[in-house]
Amino acid sequence: MASITTSIRLDKDLKERASKLAKEMGLSLSQVAENYFRQFLRDEKIVFAPIYDDTDPRYYETDDTIPVNEPAEVVLEFLENLNKERANG
Repeated sequence: MASITTSIRLDKDLKERASKLAKEMGLSLSQVAENYFRQFLRDEKIVFAPIYDDTDPRYYETDDTIPVNEPAEVVLEFLENLNKERANG
């Protein structure tokens, strides 16, 4: 199977921490991402939940729950609305 190079924009600290953890598990960050995409395609759903850390100002608490087992459009709309709410305070 031919492979391609893909770029994604990540928070620098997030990438460094994820790379370190992947390395500790004997994996590259590319292997982690590729396997996530394979699982995403196989299951046709988002297989993670957002983590809210009230000690980190980049995160915020919410009572909203991301819809699971929903089409990607539903999840994306939910996230867009959540971001709008956050931006409006």
